[in-house]
Amino acid sequence: EVHEIDPSTWRWERVSHKLWEMVGYTPEELVGREFLELTHPEDRQESLDAFEHAIAGERREYHSEKRYLHKDGTVVWVSVNATLLFDHTDKPVRGLVVVEDISQRKQAEEERMRLEKRLQQAQKAESLARMAGAIAHNFNNMLAAVKGNLELALDDADRDTELHRC
Repeated sequence: EVHEIDPSTWRWERVSHKLWEMVGYTPEELVGREFLELTHPEDRQESLDAFEHAIAGERREYHSEKRYLHKDGTVVWVSVNATLLFDHTDKPVRGLVVVEDISQRKQAEEERMRLEKRLQQAQKAESLARMAGAIAHNFNNMLAAVKGNLELALDDADRDTELHRC
């Protein structure tokens, strides 16, 4: 659903039930509120810069994946698509915004990254285990040669020597 922002004040003018349900505010609490107030503090500058470029006419459309803050303080990941409408004098008259909740997708991406990291760690451990096995195998081969040479030396030594008593 499309929401509207007044480009002269940067305030929400019209919001749908999807947006207010997504962020936990009533329509009355959202309408008249500056659009950046919903944006996570760490994401505000990017949004502000994009909006200023749009107002200046440098860019008429904006897309971003960013965080909104729910009224209860939890993070809501959103995909925002915004378009500014201009009048015949190129003055911005309306901002149209579509906001989609992508929190589940972001959580799935984070889980996938976590699992990939665990897989990489398991692969490293497997590689180390193979290397340790190869080293042990080579060491056993060397010990077998030493043992074989010792057995040959024992066979050549007199039976009454100290070597045969060990």
